[in-house]
Amino acid sequence: MKKCLVIISLLLFLKFCMVTFASNISALNTGTNTIELNIEGIQLHNTLLTTEIPCRDYGNIEGVITSDNSIDVIKWAFLDTNNNLIALERRNLTNTKSIDLYNYIEEIDFSSLGVGKYKFKLYINSNKIIDTTISIIEKEDTDKKNTATKDLAILNMKYINISQSIGGEIGHKGTYAIDLVGLNGNSESLYAPFDGTIRKIYSENNQQNFVWLESDKKIKYVDGSYDYVTVMTGHDSDISNLYIGKKIKQGEIYFQEGNSGKSTGNHIHLEVGKGKVTEKGWVKNKYGKWEVENHIRPEQVFYITNESTIINTMDLCFRTYN
Repeated sequence: MKKCLVIISLLLFLKFCMVTFASNISALNTGTNTIELNIEGIQLHNTLLTTEIPCRDYGNIEGVITSDNSIDVIKWAFLDTNNNLIALERRNLTNTKSIDLYNYIEEIDFSSLGVGKYKFKLYINSNKIIDTTISIIEKEDTDKKNTATKDLAILNMKYINISQSIGGEIGHKGTYAIDLVGLNGNSESLYAPFDGTIRKIYSENNQQNFVWLESDKKIKYVDGSYDYVTVMTGHDSDISNLYIGKKIKQGEIYFQEGNSGKSTGNHIHLEVGKGKVTEKGWVKNKYGKWEVENHIRPEQVFYITNESTIINTMDLCFRTYN
């Protein structure tokens, strides 16, 4: 019986592979990556691939696939280290030339695989786009790793993409503000950089929607010093779920890209102040621009991690925490 099951699994896998050439394979084995591929008319853009994930999480691949020709099939499979087929998914498509991978892969329940290492293969039509190994780990292992960042401020978005840097002539003149735009104009989320409390909100006629988040304890700055940190963000289109005194945990979504107030498109306006929030919260500089009090350059405070895909940090050099 066991022999028959192995044979059936091998037959299914051979059918799944179809015709694939070695030149079509891109192996990714270094955790989270940003990659750009062009394989026989199929392009893979802004891909986030996490190869170590907690067993109770869903989805670990994001990115956009475009093709010069119609995409008829998307398939992905998990195999064990002995190449036995564990799971196989297939979607037939019609007149499709663009795919958002997140919409297809997010439904994978990795808890069904169990803890261990698995070979993951992703096919578009007959082209093997991704061929890598994914490690499924216990949820508690990740929780232990996360405690190490509690003393740090983490600039945490799925895609870190700065469209206007500090001192920008458009609206940042004389300030240390940055604009974050995420990926392709989508309304991306900002995850709380530390455990903090909302201390101030400016939302005149639901415009601007600026929020001041103050760290609950002193944070380790990039230079090794410790102090409280205040992060001011603006332009979320809806902050009805936020209020003064609300507690926010590190890694929790609390702000999103929007275009409220003086904005020409979805983005997050972000500034950092050293120390706690004062009653006023911001001051007008000599150029007539409002800036958070005791403002400081973001890269002097924030770390980034490999959980984020870096698209563009412009002239700012952030330190990476591994």
